[in-house]
Amino acid sequence: MPRGVSGFSFYAWIETDTNVVNLPAQNASLLTTVAGNGVPGGLDGPGKMARLNDPRGVAAVPAVLADRYRTASGAAVRAVFTDGHRVRMVDTKGNVETLVGSGAAGFADGVGGSAAFHDPDGIAICPDGSLAVADSGNHRIRRVRPNGLVVTIAGSTAGSADGAGNVATFNGPAGVAVTPGGVIFVADTANHTIRRIMLVAGSDPRQASAYRVVTVAGLAGSSGLADGVGTVARFASPRQVAVCPDGDLYVADTDNARGRRLTDVSGTAMYVSTLAAAVNAPTGLALDAAGNLYVAESSPPLISRISAVGARDALMGSAGTGFVDGPHGQMQSPWNLSLEASGTLLLTDRTNHALRSLQRVLDTAQGHLGAGGGER
Repeated sequence: MPRGVSGFSFYAWIETDTNVVNLPAQNASLLTTVAGNGVPGGLDGPGKMARLNDPRGVAAVPAVLADRYRTASGAAVRAVFTDGHRVRMVDTKGNVETLVGSGAAGFADGVGGSAAFHDPDGIAICPDGSLAVADSGNHRIRRVRPNGLVVTIAGSTAGSADGAGNVATFNGPAGVAVTPGGVIFVADTANHTIRRIMLVAGSDPRQASAYRVVTVAGLAGSSGLADGVGTVARFASPRQVAVCPDGDLYVADTDNARGRRLTDVSGTAMYVSTLAAAVNAPTGLALDAAGNLYVAESSPPLISRISAVGARDALMGSAGTGFVDGPHGQMQSPWNLSLEASGTLLLTDRTNHALRSLQRVLDTAQGHLGAGGGER
C-alpha cells in the first residue's frame, strides 16, 4: 500500500457458469458479420465483399487441423460452410474461398470444381480432417478431403433403407455430427429419423461399400413426438445433431419445437428423451465444455442457450427480422451453429446470405478498464 493511502477500490468480473471465459452471454454479446452482405451470389473474396447464396451448415476448424486447410493466400482456415451447392472456407483474415463445387446444382464425385452438390446442408469435421457433408438434395452423405476430393459414402435415391453405404438410402438429410472416434450421426429430416454411419474396420474409406448405416431412433415415414427406444421414438423433421462429450446426442427436432437427447442403449438403438425447455423451430445446435446447449431458432430468429440444468436464455435476436450487427443485432434465418475454441459462436444466416459470429463483449463499466484488465 503506498504511504499515506488508506484504501482503494476496484471492480472484478468473475465467470461462475463456465470454464471458458468469453462464451456468449445474455445482454453481453455482440453479433458481427464475418462474410457476405445480404446480396446473394457466389463471389469469393474478403469478408463482406464476398457473396454468399443461402449458407446453411458451418463447422469451425480446430487448431490441431489448421495446417490441413489453408486458402490460396496461405492463411489458416477459420471455418468451412455449405453455400449455394458448394463447400466454402473463410480464413483467419476473413477471406472467403470455394473448396469444392461449382455453384450449379448436380451430383458428381470428383475434385474441386468438378464435384457437384445439390443443396448441401450440415457439415462436420472428422478426426482425420476430412469433412462429412449432408448433401440434402441428393439424399447422400459425402466426404470431402482437404485436397478437395469428394466421394459419396452413403445414399443414392430417396429412401430409408439401412445397410452398406452403397445400398442404404436417405431422404433429405440435413444435419451431421461426428464423434471423436469417427462415427457419423445424421438427422435424416424427411424420414423423421436419426441414422448412424460407421466405417468397417480395415476397409477403404473412399468406398461407399465400406460403411454401414443403421437407424438408431425414429421410424421412417412416421412423424410425431414420443420418447422411447429406437423405433418407439418419434421426431418431426429433425434438422441437426450435436455430439456430447459423454457420447450422448442432442437433436434439433424442428417441427416439434423441442430439443431431444439420445443415449445409446444397444448397438442398434438409442433412448430418446425430450428437453423441458421449448424452443421455436430449432435448426442448429452447438455444445460448450460446461454442458450448455446453444440453439439457432428460426421463428422468431433467435440464438438461445439452454443450461445444463435446463434454464433457457435468449442471447441474441428479437421478434423482428433484419440484418443488423451489434449488441442488439438482428437476423433473418439463423440456421446452423458451430462453437470455436475461443468461445465465439459461428452461425449461418440463410436469407441474409451471410456468415456471422456471436461473442461476449465488455459491458459499459468494463470498457473503462485498461488493456491489462485490472487497474482503474
